[in-house]
Amino acid sequence: NGLSERDGENFGILKRSRHGIVDFFEGRITFPISNESGKVIGFGGRIFPDDPEEPKYLNTVENAYFKKGRLLYGLDKARDAIKTTGFVVLVEGYMDLLALHSCGVENVVATLGSVASRYQIKVLSRLCRNFLLFFDGDEAGRKAGLNFLVNMNVVDEDISVMVLNPMDVGVKDPADLLRKLGCSGLREFLKKAVNYEDFLVSELSKDLNLSNVNGVEEFLRRLKRFSINMFSKNPVRFERLVRKVSDMIDLGETSVKMYLISSSPIGEEGKKFTTVEGWTFDAEDTLVKLFLNVADRRDEIVRILKEYRDFLEGVGRKLLDYLETLEDTGGFSEDGFISFLDKDFSNRFFRILTWDFEPADPESVILDCEKNLRNLRIRKRIEEIDELLKSVEDSKKRELMKLRMELLSTLKGGDFS
Repeated sequence: NGLSERDGENFGILKRSRHGIVDFFEGRITFPISNESGKVIGFGGRIFPDDPEEPKYLNTVENAYFKKGRLLYGLDKARDAIKTTGFVVLVEGYMDLLALHSCGVENVVATLGSVASRYQIKVLSRLCRNFLLFFDGDEAGRKAGLNFLVNMNVVDEDISVMVLNPMDVGVKDPADLLRKLGCSGLREFLKKAVNYEDFLVSELSKDLNLSNVNGVEEFLRRLKRFSINMFSKNPVRFERLVRKVSDMIDLGETSVKMYLISSSPIGEEGKKFTTVEGWTFDAEDTLVKLFLNVADRRDEIVRILKEYRDFLEGVGRKLLDYLETLEDTGGFSEDGFISFLDKDFSNRFFRILTWDFEPADPESVILDCEKNLRNLRIRKRIEEIDELLKSVEDSKKRELMKLRMELLSTLKGGDFS
């Protein structure tokens, strides 16, 4: 009976044009696409000859049977070879796969595009633990390699990945490489894959100046996207990456580690603490409030205020000044302190005094306040270094940049052990 025109449209093999119903893959070399069982469930078309106005590849439109992110082109033919060799070569398109097959490389599959989905990675990881990425050398191909690494770290903790870039020999993709080097050259090129840590740091740093503090910060920011899941799922791989990055940017491993595993951005922890009815109470205000309400913690609070005195600008600084007029903290009185304050600070103190704040665990709040004040001090030091970097001679910049990154890592990650 055949397919109706409507069925042909639904299955993505026909399309409507101003000339009526036409072949969806007209002007293309058409490839049947099979599922894991070898049943044809869709088609792919490669434009021929090349036309810059048209997409290079087209696939059957997504439908109930054809879901690109759940398919791997050639898997039905490559399954046994993947199991036998213990590794799989991933390419983007059908022509790349055929190029490798023609040279006797049978453990190869194509992702049908520039992104390998988590599902595809899961399917392949059940067959082998070693992946060789052989994507195109253009921007899309490089991004595909990076996206694969993100998905890999989410999916699995024990996959070994190597990466090849055909641009290393001046061609765009594996098919072009075959035409340039022949089968023997292609097989030799497969042996030159680099481990994925090398690929990762190379890709993320290639447009950055790592002798510049801003370049180093941007490099670490980019790297963090890949390292968070790696830290929890594969500590050995994470440690290897940390060592490599530490050597690259001349920053201690502990500082690199703190930066990469921190989930919190650089914020204003030392400034804002909490807001009530539009009035912001910072760590300094909070310590004053606890000084008033938690008598058995007064000595500890005074110790913290004294340690960070140079960074206090509010009622906490005034509280220290007032206490120095007394013999001990036991002589403190609210009325005496109010008399000691000028009008502006009296208004601020009144806000603190009437603030409805009685934490169930004062000790943890005190620790948070101390951490926030410490971070404020670190940020001030970073600002001082930034000013010095504008005028200091080049021979001293590297050491200042290293100190800045260590301070920044401490600020983002806290104490690390």
